[in-house]
Amino acid sequence: MLGHEEPLSEVFAVADAVLAVGGLAARDEVLLLLRHVAIQQQFGLVDAEARVARALDVAVAAGDRSLQAAALRVRGQLSRQRGRPVEAEQDLVQALEYAQRADHDDAHANALATLGTLYRELGRYDEARRAYEALVALCEARGLREHRITAYGNLALLERRAGRFELARQRYEDSLAWALERGDGYSEAIARIGLGNLQLDLGELDAARATYERALGLARRLGLVHMEAQIAGNLGLVARLQGDLPAARRASERALVLFQATTNPREEAIARGNLGEVALLEGDLDQAEALLSRSARSLRALGDRVSEAEMLGPLAEVAIARGQLAAARAHLEDALATARGSGNPLAAAQVLVRRGLLELAEGADAAATLSEAEALAEGVGGASEAGRLLERLRRAVAGA
Repeated sequence: MLGHEEPLSEVFAVADAVLAVGGLAARDEVLLLLRHVAIQQQFGLVDAEARVARALDVAVAAGDRSLQAAALRVRGQLSRQRGRPVEAEQDLVQALEYAQRADHDDAHANALATLGTLYRELGRYDEARRAYEALVALCEARGLREHRITAYGNLALLERRAGRFELARQRYEDSLAWALERGDGYSEAIARIGLGNLQLDLGELDAARATYERALGLARRLGLVHMEAQIAGNLGLVARLQGDLPAARRASERALVLFQATTNPREEAIARGNLGEVALLEGDLDQAEALLSRSARSLRALGDRVSEAEMLGPLAEVAIARGQLAAARAHLEDALATARGSGNPLAAAQVLVRRGLLELAEGADAAATLSEAEALAEGVGGASEAGRLLERLRRAVAGA
């Protein structure tokens, strides 16, 4: 049997061969179809929806609620990745209901984890936290060690977004320790990406690079194209903060190409926006505006207002550089409303810094805005993105 350490292309080939033979029991066919789709999500193949539909049909015909929950959860995950959040939520809520009714631990845990991720991406952090905390409670009650890693990793992400950095670090390190103990390369890579993201927020750039590179080695060994794309984008952020714009451009372009290949419009839009920020630092305002505008429009259409807000900040900088101050203010007011409502103080702080730069461009005093941004970004490292933006505004205010 192929396990966590086998390249997914090999798993894909075996699944294809077994499905072609046919004659499988309903449970075996459904689970194999869903495993097949999990592989397709890494490679961006186009018939994933058809296979999920087949799995759901087989599960319904068998009258098995746990299988129906599993198929609905995967269909909801596909809808989430394809930018259909309403359909995703409907399927995931129903998957959770069926899993609870069937008293099936794995289906229950998977539904909670995927629903939490959907809520997090939509900026519905309170609902995301409730889903992840319910997952933790389930894991503790039923001894679900593998799902516990997922639960704690996602809770760590919420702690990081809320600015509770030490608690986030503890959760990430616990998740990493559990993954290493189990010899689970996939979970180890996930934990390392999360830890690298925390190190990036804290401005620990060399440590973040090393952490991402360890995760990249695992992703390549396992054939995880989607994960490789994520890590490429993150390494682009590190290079950008270290001032190596050629490396930042190469990594950001690599991430964009990989996300396009895996058919993930949300991640593709974020990668495009990150490339736009590189163009902004290179002084190419035309390319920066084109990339950031397209990214923001895509994210809004996908319902990801939090990520959209992250693109509107640098887009406002483009407008300020061109003297289009009214446009810059419109971008920043939109972004700040979203960031404040998201429970993510770092995101709000970065928007406020750019509002301060706009106030200075308008001839106004930005000292109050700077103070508010500093309070929200307390604890971030000076080398982080938020830290560098704050220092930029401090210097601008001092020189005004």
